[in-house]
Amino acid sequence: MPRRPLAVGVLLALFALLARPTAAQAQTTACPVMDGAAPALAAIDPYTRLRYLHDRLRDDGRHARAWTTAWVLGFTGLAAGGVVLTGLAAADGNRDEVIDQTVGAAASLVGVGFTLVSSLPVADDALALEARIAAGTAAPCAVLAEAERMVLRDAAAEAAGRAWYVHALGIAFNTGLGLTLGLALGHWRNGIVDFTVGTALSEIQVLTLPGGAVDTLARYRAGDLGARGGQTRVTWSLRPLWTAGAAGLSLTGTF
Repeated sequence: MPRRPLAVGVLLALFALLARPTAAQAQTTACPVMDGAAPALAAIDPYTRLRYLHDRLRDDGRHARAWTTAWVLGFTGLAAGGVVLTGLAAADGNRDEVIDQTVGAAASLVGVGFTLVSSLPVADDALALEARIAAGTAAPCAVLAEAERMVLRDAAAEAAGRAWYVHALGIAFNTGLGLTLGLALGHWRNGIVDFTVGTALSEIQVLTLPGGAVDTLARYRAGDLGARGGQTRVTWSLRPLWTAGAAGLSLTGTF
């Protein structure tokens, strides 16, 4: 499937020819800059600006998709593990354990839903920008303006995903879960464990939310469109975890 990147590259090259006008045409073909941009950005030709936004959104979109996929798989695995443990507890006639594992599995499914709701728009925006460039039907400045709107929206979504109220929501949910097990059912041990593990997972999830679009926007506004080095590859692994008297799944990530 290499044709799409090749087509985008060719069209960006054609855009370069259009965006680097002669001195006589410079006044009429220059593209405006976004609000809040430094004077340095206006001095950069539109092709270089679009290339920067295209490349950065493409990379940021990959990171966002990896984040969403990893957490959906992780929470789904935890829910599946809870269902298995519920069945084993039911087979042993352990009603209390059935209740605890059912609650844990349900909480993991809530995590799946939260992850899907929190998925970042940058992944879709990167694909949409590639499609817009590949179509080759819009004026260069219009494509650049759309790319600027995309990065503004994506940076705002990333900032909102790490806002204080997202942290508070995770803590409140897991507090309610722990108190339900403790106060309503008298299962304080499992209530404390679920609160601790659930809060830790929710905080890790928020803290690992990709923030590339925020950096992209800041550098773009400043006119700093050089290569962005030092990016760390994100990797995840999910494996069974067996301990004395318990079983589960281990989710490991490197950043």
